[in-house]
Formats: sequence, C-alpha cells, structure tokens
Amino acid sequence: MGNRASFVWIFLVGDLSMRLKLVLEQTNQSWTLNPTREYIIGSGSDCDIALPYVSVVASRHLKLSFNQLTNIWHAQDLGSAN
Repeated sequence: MGNRASFVWIFLVGDLSMRLKLVLEQTNQSWTLNPTREYIIGSGSDCDIALPYVSVVASRHLKLSFNQLTNIWHAQDLGSAN
C-alpha cells in the first residue's frame, strides 16, 4: 500500500444509532463516529481525525456527515487534489 491511507468502513451491526466505525488499515487505529456531528479528516492537526500522510492527504481532505432524514452517511471532498 505504500504511503496511501486506506480505510475500512464498518457500520456497527445492531447499532440503531447509526454510528460508523472507521479503521485505518496501516495502523489498525480506529474511530467510532457519532451521527450527531460532522468530522473533518486530513493531515492537519486541527482535524477531528488527523492522518500522518502529509504527501497524499490534504490538510483538510474530507468531511463526513450524517443525514438524519435519509439515515445515510455522506463523504464530501474538501477540494483535495488526491
């Protein structure tokens, strides 16, 4: 995989709260995301989920949010070139 950040997206089975578990494959580090807020992922230290891949991940790379009306998680690119 080299220096690329690879995630495994895991919906918590049986969890009616629609929480999402995000696992970084390279380090097995994980985060459980609550649908009541948005999350910014990037290489910047001010991100909710900060990744060490500065050469392939923008400082503010991606926003994850949950739509309460449709019960769907959304990923929005924040203008990254990667």
